[in-house]
Amino acid sequence: MTLQQQKYGIVAALNLRGMKVLKLGKGIGDKVITIERPSRDFRRKAVQITESLFGKRQQFYAIRFNGFTIRWDVRD
Repeated sequence: MTLQQQKYGIVAALNLRGMKVLKLGKGIGDKVITIERPSRDFRRKAVQITESLFGKRQQFYAIRFNGFTIRWDVRD
């Protein structure tokens, strides 16, 4: 199964759980998917990450799901 096929399988699984996919990683081997409205079980298992890029600070939550990193904004 190609990475592209895996991504679409994960997107389908997330959609079935009621989560909205906002962005797929586009780089080669990029396994990061950004979502909105995480499920309750995702929120319970997530870790909070603070990232600083180009002087801008951003906070988000992330969880591993079937080999992919699923992330969402702290406000969701």
